[in-house]
Amino acid sequence: MEDGRGITKYEICHGEHHCSVSDMHAHFYCERCNRVFCFEDINAPEINIPDAFQVRSVNFMIKGICPDCHDK
Repeated sequence: MEDGRGITKYEICHGEHHCSVSDMHAHFYCERCNRVFCFEDINAPEINIPDAFQVRSVNFMIKGICPDCHDK
């Protein structure tokens, strides 16, 4: 996944041999401090695309201001 700053990071997959869409979760990028937070309890949304396409990854990035920066 692209972390909001153009840097590629990798997610841990829980599958034995490959990642599935169910392994993908939301991330939050703080636009002030540039930190990225994993929201492992928020799954990437399931989308229906035409059968001819094969989904290999989903980038679910939420951007805004984190609580630490908001309180400053």
